[in-house]
Amino acid sequence: AGLNWLARHQLADGGWAFEHRVGECQGRCPNPGDLKDARIAATGFALLPFLGSGHSHLEGPYRRTVAGGLKYIMAHQGPRGGMVEAGVQ
Repeated sequence: AGLNWLARHQLADGGWAFEHRVGECQGRCPNPGDLKDARIAATGFALLPFLGSGHSHLEGPYRRTVAGGLKYIMAHQGPRGGMVEAGVQ
């Protein structure tokens, strides 16, 4: 059930957010959060349960979910390997 919830809350760009006023919830979650500038962290945390339970971008029912999350993280990787969050210094 937890993986299903996470998959449903993945955003169109492949990442996740700690703020649930966008995506499936549209603010209906009882605790929608307000940390909208930590998308890389949210995506990393969301991917952990998928990877930890054996899902990958190559196989399993959540392969598209995992692939989207990995693509999001790789798209925000700087030239030296660090993560670059837009608008966050």
